[in-house]
Amino acid sequence: MIIKNLIYCALITLIAFCTPALADYNIVGDANNDGIITTADSLLALQMSVGSIVLDPEIADVNADGKVNSPDALMMLMMAQKAQVRVDAPEVVSGPFNAMIDIYNVADLDSGQFDLTFDVSVVNVTGVDSGTIDGTEVPIDMWRFIDRDTIRVIFNLPDTTGVSGSGSLTTISFEIVGVVDNTSVLSISDGLLVDIESNEISSLWFDDEITVGILATVNAPEVVTGTFDATIDIADVTNLDSGQFDLSFDASVVNVTGSIKNIMKQSFKDEENALV
Repeated sequence: MIIKNLIYCALITLIAFCTPALADYNIVGDANNDGIITTADSLLALQMSVGSIVLDPEIADVNADGKVNSPDALMMLMMAQKAQVRVDAPEVVSGPFNAMIDIYNVADLDSGQFDLTFDVSVVNVTGVDSGTIDGTEVPIDMWRFIDRDTIRVIFNLPDTTGVSGSGSLTTISFEIVGVVDNTSVLSISDGLLVDIESNEISSLWFDDEITVGILATVNAPEVVTGTFDATIDIADVTNLDSGQFDLSFDASVVNVTGSIKNIMKQSFKDEENALV
């Protein structure tokens, strides 16, 4: 039995705690926070407008009039018909990481481009790789720095009759140059999608944000036959005072019986000894 595959939430930070796998950077109009705008969001806005669910103007007030009502729902419905491109990066990073440039609901895509801007005191781009939309590769025609904090990416599908569906335009690799608690918005701009008839595809483009944190991992035996201990290991922490995390597991296979406090103390003690 592979216990490591059952105990997850491997990235735990002391500045941003584990959350469900939803969008981590608010998209106005994405009422259910799943990273895209669909008809489901429009329905939620209607429910908010009549008071059947709790209002969330920050995410559902699309026309910024201070209310959530039927015009917002209508705008969401119109937005859902467009191709949507968003930066999808980990919420918290502690080492080199990738940001996907995801695309949703595109039709007959032939080529395009975009700029991506970031805080150079926090992160830096080290590479850009091809994406894939419904099994079709999206080749990178060219990418380059157009400023210290901005890259331009151009992609092209020369040997296809256009690709439709959802997937990713590119994968962008980053290194961290900042320190814990630093944040950087990964801002996508000047986006252009072109179809096989050389027409611009109507589209929406959404940013994301990362925070530099501390990596913590669950350390458990790979195979167990009885009771066992799992430690929560961290590295390179300084001036730690307090924190929290959630640990999930398959209750039909394992259960927590010991003191989490004692396990944590032992883990921190081991880390302290390792640094001495």
